[in-house]
Amino acid sequence: MIPLLKSIRRNGLASPYGPVLVACLGFLVAWLFPPRPYTYYMNEPDRMFLDLLTFIYFFACVAAFLLGLRVNRMANPAAWRAVLPKAYSPSPILYLAIPYTAAMVFCALALRIIGSHVNFLMILAAHQGEELKNMGKEGARLSSGEWVQAPMLLIGVLWWMQLRVQQLRLSRGTRVVFMLVWFLGVLLAIATTVATVNRSDLMSLLAGCGLIWIFGKEARGVLRVGRGLLYGAAGFVSLVAVFMSISFLRGASAANLLISNLLGYSIACYNRLASLLHGSMTLFFGGRGIYLFIYLQDADRLNKIFHFQEALHWPPFYLRWGAEFSSVALAGLNVSYNWVSVFGFLYADIGWGAIIYVFGAGILAGMAWSNFRRGSALAATVYPWIAVWILIWSGPNVLFDAAFVHLVLVGLLLAGWDKLLMVNRLDSEPSSAAMETRDTGGRALPVGV
Repeated sequence: MIPLLKSIRRNGLASPYGPVLVACLGFLVAWLFPPRPYTYYMNEPDRMFLDLLTFIYFFACVAAFLLGLRVNRMANPAAWRAVLPKAYSPSPILYLAIPYTAAMVFCALALRIIGSHVNFLMILAAHQGEELKNMGKEGARLSSGEWVQAPMLLIGVLWWMQLRVQQLRLSRGTRVVFMLVWFLGVLLAIATTVATVNRSDLMSLLAGCGLIWIFGKEARGVLRVGRGLLYGAAGFVSLVAVFMSISFLRGASAANLLISNLLGYSIACYNRLASLLHGSMTLFFGGRGIYLFIYLQDADRLNKIFHFQEALHWPPFYLRWGAEFSSVALAGLNVSYNWVSVFGFLYADIGWGAIIYVFGAGILAGMAWSNFRRGSALAATVYPWIAVWILIWSGPNVLFDAAFVHLVLVGLLLAGWDKLLMVNRLDSEPSSAAMETRDTGGRALPVGV
């Protein structure tokens, strides 16, 4: 942990090292969690407590990820030392308002479509949010096509806008107005994710915004590591509160159920990982590559061209998803929770080859981070998602799911928008405080896509 803390001191809490620290602490909590209360709340045997194989496998994957980061840093040392440049636009209002308005309208229309299918306000008020999830399981989609990704498209624009407001040379009053307008967009994104009881998108939104806020503080040299860790802890508590609130809306109103939900979607995932590693649990559709790039399972257009789903014998989404619960039940674990952690899903597909996959993910994270530091539009939408993926290593492997693909598309569109508006990014000297806190120096590099 000490080398990790040193890396955070050199590169900042918003760097990939910050989320890695949080994920490792989460694993250690699970690994050391007393078996007796765990069994009481989860109604299943505790197989991860002080389990050496689980410990070795988890930290082997973490080491591979950190090695990938190091390889990228060694290949691009100047990019890792870059300072977030200031930016100039001949018309800041149009520059920020047009993408923002387009995303807001798109998301508002999606919310209206959801409302035309079902009275979600009444359902949520009755704490029956699980019904909204069950509609999708039964084939009654709340919305279809690209409308499903409307909240994530808005989230990508909000992340980009939050970073750009920090870069643009704006008066204090103008900056305050922009942030108030930005906050309205956050409220709409929250409303849409709550309407669909989508915990993943909601927590991604809040975690990504918090990360960019911390990055802005670090970039200006006004945030020390110690205070940053306190902010990170406060953010983590806030995310737990959001998670519990969504669980309450989905019907988990009793205290025991809320605690079981919290444990079931966090430390219990590593109990399933331990079961996989020891052979007492097997995912029915593991070994087919389905968990490596989860987006491909829903990529119907690509499948019509390449027919990879048939070639790889991939089942439909809901068959695969339901089979995961059956696998959990056969392993003698609580059937209500199917997550086996990111490293667990990778292990189900490629065994210890997961270490190579995570090494590549580390290189990708390093590339996204170094470009994020330089103000890249693509990295502004992609890096927060990668950071969230690291934070939820206890969850499913969503690194390359539909949300990631749509965030990449949004980032490319915004990169083109930057060029169209001829936004000139101006080099800025790092402040002495920033040099002291971040251990960086030199002038900012040109911004790339």
